[in-house]
Amino acid sequence: MNESIYVVAVPYAGLYNKPDKDWDLHEANLLETEVLHGERIEVIENDGEWAKVRALLDNYPGFVRMKDLVPECERHPTTHLVNVPQVALYTGCTFKSTLSEESLTLPMNARVHAQSTFQTPEGNMLCLEGLGWVFEDEMRPIDTYEPDFVAVAKKLLGARYKWGARSGVLLDCSAHLQAACIAAGRDCPRNVGQQVELGEPVDFARDFSNLVRGDLVFWTHGKGRHIAIMDDPVNAQHVTIAAPYRGGVLQPLAGIIADQARDGNGPVTAVRRFADYHPA
Repeated sequence: MNESIYVVAVPYAGLYNKPDKDWDLHEANLLETEVLHGERIEVIENDGEWAKVRALLDNYPGFVRMKDLVPECERHPTTHLVNVPQVALYTGCTFKSTLSEESLTLPMNARVHAQSTFQTPEGNMLCLEGLGWVFEDEMRPIDTYEPDFVAVAKKLLGARYKWGARSGVLLDCSAHLQAACIAAGRDCPRNVGQQVELGEPVDFARDFSNLVRGDLVFWTHGKGRHIAIMDDPVNAQHVTIAAPYRGGVLQPLAGIIADQARDGNGPVTAVRRFADYHPA
């Protein structure tokens, strides 16, 4: 067992570009991303309070608080992942039991170990190691995947925007795509600058009339970087800071293009397509 490998023990934890003792309140981008419950983390060094780490899911480097991690050897292997934006945790095997005070919910793609199953009138419930109970139909076994990453992404519409967030109810644009790809068994890096290499390039028409469901539309050369997922040939899903949405929304691509231009992100710079994606 590798003693440097830990797992996340809280619903989600911030991965920062430096420990809090080095924070400058006037500095931007302290939160790089978030790591979710059960994800494997390589601890490179730690001072007892903060750890310099690498998230093994996507090789993201940064710093997390040691209190949010436990050695991998102290936990059983993952059996299930959360399959909804947020799943409620209960202290007992009934929906009327008090929600756990410390961990009310888990986000999509959080990794857990199910210890037992109990049948209730409302459906089977799973007892999760160190957490409580959840409804089984809101989880998926570790060895299964969703067939359509676009349909998964649509579950996350309505999330509010937060830079670096992956918690399901708070997301940024690239976390939206990454979450959908993870659930569908697709490898996906964390940031737009890496995601723009996914799939194959599409020679898009000036009016974007040749785009189809599942195409990834990128803005990478303006003030900010952005990604949207085509839901059909006209409309796209994305999680945006742009007013008035400030979150996950289904919007005509033409409107997204106008909003990105208005906010200084320039025109569309690339469209990518998964060759093996076949819309239902």
